[in-house]
Amino acid sequence: MSMINNILLKALVCISIIIIMTGVMTSCKTERLKIQPESVKDITGTWKVVKAVRNGSAIFNADGLNVNYGVDYAGFRVNFNSDKTFKLSNNIPFVQNSNGTFSLDNQDYTTLITLKGEGEVPVTANFNYPFAVGKRQLIINFNSGCFRNTYQYTLEKTTE
Repeated sequence: MSMINNILLKALVCISIIIIMTGVMTSCKTERLKIQPESVKDITGTWKVVKAVRNGSAIFNADGLNVNYGVDYAGFRVNFNSDKTFKLSNNIPFVQNSNGTFSLDNQDYTTLITLKGEGEVPVTANFNYPFAVGKRQLIINFNSGCFRNTYQYTLEKTTE
């Protein structure tokens, strides 16, 4: 009798496993992932520098650091207009030295911004558009014409 019980127990376990596996396999359904569109990169408005890095070292931040004496990072403004023009105030080393036009490489997945100052050659810079500390920021990486001097400016929109 013990051998028959053993066989019945094994059969019951196998049937239970088959029933459970069938339930698991038939209860799964394929879900289609919905790709969420990126937010539109609306950079219109006036932006100020809140952090500047040159060659990997911080040279300015809004908390008072300014190791580049004579350069007024706090006073610098760039105004991006809806007609794709920009205007600079209180120049600092920047992608361009004069007012001009701008374009983004792709409105949905922007990684580059191209600025063309009046009478200047267009310059393309790396572009980021993150949210940090509850505020939208622009992060622009570029070199100033000398490949040894790379800059990264973090800008925030201002009402000033």
